[in-house]
Parts: sequence; C-alpha cells; structure tokens
Amino acid sequence: MYSRAGGDEVDEVEMMDGREVPLFDGKESEDAEFGLLPPSFSSPRFRGGSESPLIDSALSPTSDTNVMNSQLQSRRQGTPSSILSDKDLALLINSFVPIEESMRSWALRYSLKRDGASLTTLLTACSHPSQFHVTQHLSPAVSLLVLIEDSWGYVFGGFVATPLNTDEVSYYGSGESFVFSFTPSMAKFSWDEGSNDFFFVSTQSHIGMGGGGGGFAWELMEEELESGTSGECGTFRSPLLASSEFFSCLNVEVWTFEEIEETLYA
Repeated sequence: MYSRAGGDEVDEVEMMDGREVPLFDGKESEDAEFGLLPPSFSSPRFRGGSESPLIDSALSPTSDTNVMNSQLQSRRQGTPSSILSDKDLALLINSFVPIEESMRSWALRYSLKRDGASLTTLLTACSHPSQFHVTQHLSPAVSLLVLIEDSWGYVFGGFVATPLNTDEVSYYGSGESFVFSFTPSMAKFSWDEGSNDFFFVSTQSHIGMGGGGGGFAWELMEEELESGTSGECGTFRSPLLASSEFFSCLNVEVWTFEEIEETLYA
C-alpha cells in the first residue's frame, strides 16, 4: 500500500517542479534500464494504480508538524546523520514510523562515513553496542531504521520493528516493517499481508529487506558495503528504490530507537 506522508491516498501527484504528472506505466529509458543513467529526479518512477500513487518529496509541513519535528530532534542522541539533515530525518520518522517508536530516544548506531565501510562493524555496532560504543551507555534497541544513499544521490531504506539479530540465518521481523524512498520522492511501502513474511535478514554476508517478485526491496552485499541490489518486491509491493537495479553504495546509516538512560559523549 502506498501512502502520502499526511495519510491521504492520491492517483496523481505534484512533482518537485510543480507540474501535475500521471502515474508511471513502468517503462524506463534504455539508458536507465541498463544503469547508464538514473531515472530523472523529476520523472514519476513508481508504478501507478489507484492503490499505488506516487509520493511527492516536496512536502509542506504544517506548524504542528514543525513542532513535532522539533520535539523529535531533541530526542536524538549523539552524532547527527550525514545523509539527511535533522529536519529531513525528523520529517521521515514523524511521517512513517509508528508513533510509539518515534516517541523513543534514537541514536546513530552505525555510520559508514563515521565508522568505516564494514558489514562486520555494522552488525557489531547494532547487535552488541557495549563492545562498540564503549564510552556511551545505550539501552537495548527495540527497533531500527536503515538509511542508504547510492552514488546517484537516491536515498531510501527501511524500518524494522525489532532489534538487529546476527544469530538469525533467515528472515525475521514483523508486519510493522516497511521500506521507503526519500529522494527523489518520498514514499512508504508497507507490508502486503497477502504476500510473504520476508521482512529483514542480517547475516555475515549481507543485509536486506523483502523478497518475492523481483527480489529484494533493497540488499547490501559484500564486507565493504560497496554495492547493492534493488527491485520490485512482493513483500512490500514496492518498486525499484535505488537509481538502478545494481547500485553503488555511497553511505549507510543504522538508527535505533531505544531508551537511553545516560549519554557520556555526543
């Protein structure tokens, strides 16, 4: 199911340049299809239908939204994001994350730019924080948000309503999980209950969300997190989220929602 950040469902959307455009019929240019060029930031990339509208990233928050975003930003612990501004990350969380989770304190457990390009480091920082964040007291995480930025500037990711678990060798998570696009357009893709339960997988070889249809909604591979895949996904009925099916990864962040009792450094 596709939903606008404000909750309304629409059949057409106003793109960033102010024009009303029809929903996309799924046909890309040949250059974009083979990864030579990304789809245009001003073109409607997501497939349409009355139940799957495009979402405009050029939202205009109300004064109430601005207050909520300000309150959310005050609960951020430690390092800010290097992918999104505090304002944009707060908008993403307030718009899409379940309210009971968004009311928690939140912290950046892993950042590729801050902590280095390493899947092992990502897994350790998120599953065993006491071994990694040795000078910061962190309570156990209850859920997580993954942000990915590819080499063409596309920003996307997913939310999982459970802590990262390196002991699992298969998918885990719950129906509260979802994937999203933030740039070039802002859209949330929730679990399709009639599909499958391929919510989230995190092993020593890869992490990813979704399955069925064209495969993963997104997947990060290799120890150095250099590349990933994205495609139409049956789990969330989501379209291609990255700039191309096989993308180069520029940055990755894992945010966790938790109760942090005391922060010894920022």
